[in-house]
Amino acid sequence: MVKSIEKIYLSQLWNNKHEKEAVVPALKKTLANLGLQYVDLYMIQWPFSVPDIPGEFFPRGKNNKVLTTETDFKSTWKGMEECVEKGLAKSIGLCNFNIRQIREINFSTRIRPTVVQVECHPYLSQVELINYCRSLEIIVTAYMPQGKKLPPMKGRSLLNDPVLNTLARKYNKTPSQIALRYQLDRGLAVIPKSSKKARLEENFNVFDFSISEKDVLVLDCLNKNERYLDLKEYNQHKHYPFQYDNNDQDILHDAHHDILHDVHHDVHNEVNQ
Repeated sequence: MVKSIEKIYLSQLWNNKHEKEAVVPALKKTLANLGLQYVDLYMIQWPFSVPDIPGEFFPRGKNNKVLTTETDFKSTWKGMEECVEKGLAKSIGLCNFNIRQIREINFSTRIRPTVVQVECHPYLSQVELINYCRSLEIIVTAYMPQGKKLPPMKGRSLLNDPVLNTLARKYNKTPSQIALRYQLDRGLAVIPKSSKKARLEENFNVFDFSISEKDVLVLDCLNKNERYLDLKEYNQHKHYPFQYDNNDQDILHDAHHDILHDVHHDVHNEVNQ
């Protein structure tokens, strides 16, 4: 049982405040709104930037096309470092950055990222990114760890996945709890989102069990490198982070299909013994 909870304050820098000179004022405004002197963690939410148009988080131009700017995220990071130096943030981090972008930040700045926050769930296991961050002693936080109910991703809903549900029966837990525990057993921090009391209680009840190494492997094999949040409208921006080699993904999919056939059979037998 969790007996006490330490409050940690964090905030994120939006895409319209990526200019180096805009970073500190943006955080100061956030602190004023929250009545705080500092945040524990301040993160760049996306690596690409958009124009600073009042009241518009995703500004659009002619033909409803998204508008972007070309601010280099390494310049933005220098503004983040100033936030630490001025005592406005205890630590700084990144959201939705890929390995190459994390590497660029890590080797070109004075203060390295403390945390990298990414979408992560059994359909998007992020193994390579997690291993890279661990090699640099960067904490990885998984958002959307239970996937998303609506809209279903290409007709698939993570919590309806047959393998996830088989494991839920095996451990006498819900599919949602299995998805959360999977990340905890991989050593990740998780930030499930819910405002409903029943869901909050469900999310907390994941500390009385663990998933076996074998079953973690089973869940690893569900990976499809598919996202619920990809902001594809921005995929022409030079700093858009989610570019895949389709040929590589086809090879991975075939290999995972073969493995899943075997492990699903084993888990099914264990449940029915």
